[in-house]
Amino acid sequence: MCINTHLAAKVELHTPVNKWVSTESKAPSLNHLAVGAAGVMYPPNCLHEDILDYEKITKLAPLADDLYFWCMAILKNTQTVVVNNNINYPKKSISHFESPNLGDKNGIGGQNQVQLEKILEHYPQVSKIILKK
Repeated sequence: MCINTHLAAKVELHTPVNKWVSTESKAPSLNHLAVGAAGVMYPPNCLHEDILDYEKITKLAPLADDLYFWCMAILKNTQTVVVNNNINYPKKSISHFESPNLGDKNGIGGQNQVQLEKILEHYPQVSKIILKK
C-alpha cells in the first residue's frame, strides 16, 4: 500500500524545506512528500492515528498539512509513489497570486521550516526512521 501522488518533493532533512526539489522518481519511498495541490490519494489506514487529532495538527502545522500528512505516513511506514503519467504542473493556483498566501508564508516566509521543526520535535521517531535509511 502506497500513497499515490502527481507531485512529490524529495525530503532532505538536512536541507531547509524551501530547498527541497520535486522528484519524478516512480519508486515508492518514505522520502517522498506528497504535494496536495496536484492531487493525492491516501488509501485507508495509511496514516498514523494522530491524523485525526485536530489540536495537534493546528498546534504543530496549522499551515502545512502536507508536512503533517508526510509525518503521519512515516509513522505508519507508508511510502509515497509518484504515479505514472503524472500531471505535475499545478505548482501555482489562481490564489497563488493573491498575497499573502501559503507560498508567501510557508516558502518565502520560512513557516514550512518552523512547522517541520515543531512536528519533528513532537515526533522525534520520524527523523530516526528517515535518517536510518
